[in-house]
Amino acid sequence: TPGTGGEGRAVTTVVIRDVTAREAGIAEIGGDRARLRALMTGAFDLLSEAIFTGPDGAWTIHFFRDLGPDLGYELGEFPRTFELSRWLAQIPEEDAARFGEVCARARESGGRMMTEYRLRTKTGGVAWFEYHAQPVEFAGGTAVKYLGASRNITARKLAEEQLRLANEQLRQMKARLEDENVLLAQEIERVQGFDDIVGTSPSLHQVLRQVGQ
Repeated sequence: TPGTGGEGRAVTTVVIRDVTAREAGIAEIGGDRARLRALMTGAFDLLSEAIFTGPDGAWTIHFFRDLGPDLGYELGEFPRTFELSRWLAQIPEEDAARFGEVCARARESGGRMMTEYRLRTKTGGVAWFEYHAQPVEFAGGTAVKYLGASRNITARKLAEEQLRLANEQLRQMKARLEDENVLLAQEIERVQGFDDIVGTSPSLHQVLRQVGQ
């Protein structure tokens, strides 16, 4: 970008970006940039390819970069290629069932896949991912290959859970205050008689009316 330096001299600013990883991913999916752009409609963390290997719906999924660091593993420690059964074993049971159903429906319809799932981390926790995939190859009218993109949404899920807990705490506090207001009004009536107290002081009258509400 042309500009002017501090001493009034003409200068040109140049930005250099390392695109080695991007080019490696492009090469690994056959150099098809159009297919890559179709997947990169958002800031996805992981590109993957799923290939159905038989009529029973079995498939293999391959990630174009190392998934390990997202799950607390060292580079190269976590596999990049999984058979379906092994992949589902990395997912909590409830999510694995849903993921399997999404794949089965996509296999039957040849449509897109969209779902969220958790993966177990090395330390026993979970990381959340949002997954999108679209068919790119068919055989006899049946989708046999999908290109997928996953985004790590763990931070978003934690924020949603914190918001849910905060709302629940507010709801409980409101209910507790309402119960305490009712009990206070009942206690005032029981001990001294609400009507007699109100007649003694205009200021107290206003306070007790607020309590009664």
